[in-house]
Amino acid sequence: MVLRISDIEISTICHATEDIEKVKTALMKFIPQELRTNARVEHLQAKGYYKNPITRLVVRFRGKEAEKVAKYIFSLIDSSERTILLTTLDNRFDTRASKLYIRFSKQDAYLGSAVLFDGDDVIRVVMTLCRIKNFEDARKVLKELMEAEERIK
Repeated sequence: MVLRISDIEISTICHATEDIEKVKTALMKFIPQELRTNARVEHLQAKGYYKNPITRLVVRFRGKEAEKVAKYIFSLIDSSERTILLTTLDNRFDTRASKLYIRFSKQDAYLGSAVLFDGDDVIRVVMTLCRIKNFEDARKVLKELMEAEERIK
């Protein structure tokens, strides 16, 4: 099997007013059950504009695990969201870095849904596509990953 996703990073921000365990729960919704127990979530501390504490939660996967996570994420997205993702690919894919950027609603994730969202309170997914440098090839790879996941369901 040829890998199409070399690595994936899933991250979000937890503000001082949020329950970090609930935010972590929302983040973990994007990771397949079998990988959750060994997933290492980094807690990066920062300060906001008004010196309020902010924690950035980050989890990373490489190789076969990254591809498994990507397929799982695509399985969470309904068909209308997939269409939006493919239609807006030119705004989400960086051809120079071969990176796909997807933002999901953190609130909806906590409630169990994967909803694309371009607001502030998001779970950010960054996928590095292997040797893909143009939109057409990126679209083809994403469709293959989405279709592979549909066959598994």
